[in-house]
Amino acid sequence: MNKKTRTMIISIISNISNYIEKITYILVEITLVLMLSIGIVHVFCRYALNSSLSWTEEVLSYGLAYFSLLGASVVLKRKGHIGVVFIRDKMSNKMKEYFLKLSSIIELFVSLTVGITGIILMFQVKNQVTPALYISMAIPFFSVALSFIFMSIYALEHVINDFCK
Repeated sequence: MNKKTRTMIISIISNISNYIEKITYILVEITLVLMLSIGIVHVFCRYALNSSLSWTEEVLSYGLAYFSLLGASVVLKRKGHIGVVFIRDKMSNKMKEYFLKLSSIIELFVSLTVGITGIILMFQVKNQVTPALYISMAIPFFSVALSFIFMSIYALEHVINDFCK
């Protein structure tokens, strides 16, 4: 593969990854605002009106799943996850480079595996409904599939950057 083709592939993957990150960030913000609003309504109804809403706890639980997993995917994109810095600092530069490349490959493998498993799980639970909302259980489980597919794209970008630059 020549340098021009390699640069073009890196650019395309990077652009797709950046676009997905922007969408993900917006989804995280929307989820946070909705969770905050629903939480306030829930507390108001429970303590001011003495009448608890049955669906709010379920929505907040599923919202937390979306918020956490989508947020984790944005952190992965930015390579912000916790690392064992103490051990990494003791390594030689060549060893660091090797382990960073290896960790990118592991990120890709794990995120693809969990993303595909999440999709399979969605299809397995699509006929089950949630207790309070009466929606398909596939909707809450979609958070796993969506966020790990996004993580796969980000990890692919990391692998391409590690091995092609």
